[in-house]
Amino acid sequence: TGSLARRSSLSDDGSFKVDGTSKFIRIQINMAEMTYTITPLDFDPYVYFIGATDGWANAEQKLALTDETGIYTGYLYVADPNSWGLEFKFQKVAGDWDSQLNSNNLTDISGGFAKGDDNIKAVDGEGVYYVTLDMASLTLNAIKVENMSLVGDFNGWNQADDAQQMTWDAENYCYVIENAGVTAKGWKFTTNNAWDINLGSNDSVEPSNVLTDLVAFGKNIGVAGNTIKLYPTRKDNDNIYCTVE
Repeated sequence: TGSLARRSSLSDDGSFKVDGTSKFIRIQINMAEMTYTITPLDFDPYVYFIGATDGWANAEQKLALTDETGIYTGYLYVADPNSWGLEFKFQKVAGDWDSQLNSNNLTDISGGFAKGDDNIKAVDGEGVYYVTLDMASLTLNAIKVENMSLVGDFNGWNQADDAQQMTWDAENYCYVIENAGVTAKGWKFTTNNAWDINLGSNDSVEPSNVLTDLVAFGKNIGVAGNTIKLYPTRKDNDNIYCTVE
């Protein structure tokens, strides 16, 4: 933190100086007041969701750091079982209110989310959202999941196949479909009848663990089965995962 000066009054070249302990930094310059702030950015593996969905008691759902520049992504279920409003916050450390991230901390909130007073609110209603949080620019975007579907060789890779749309199980925080008939020839999960948001297996996992770590735009899943459950919110696991029976 410091103040700016005109070049004629500088004793050296006027460069900003940092200690180099963080790979990324945020520089904010207030040209009206001629001040600046340099903030070291150290990104934790997860950012935790806490709000009316879970009675403001448990920070269990979470977004994962998916890009080292500070991009967190994931799926969040927003609900209001106690009629408190579809509002929430984030915590950098689960259960630690001193680490909270709310509407006042963010520079822009777009899509299905909007700024409240202190809280963030889901303006597109109850449901599951695909969320992108940029901790470097402090921006948040949410896309409501209108449907989650299966797509693969078994249905001609039709991402808008009504017969393959899954049902949200709010009690168990998972999407479910029965009689799907996916085959070992490859399939994925798609959102809102499009390829823009899809889930496949992680390139780095062992073949026997292809269901335990699903990632955006991942590889085709080569496991056959009929009853499929997708757990997208990382509520009870650090990864997005699914089961196939």
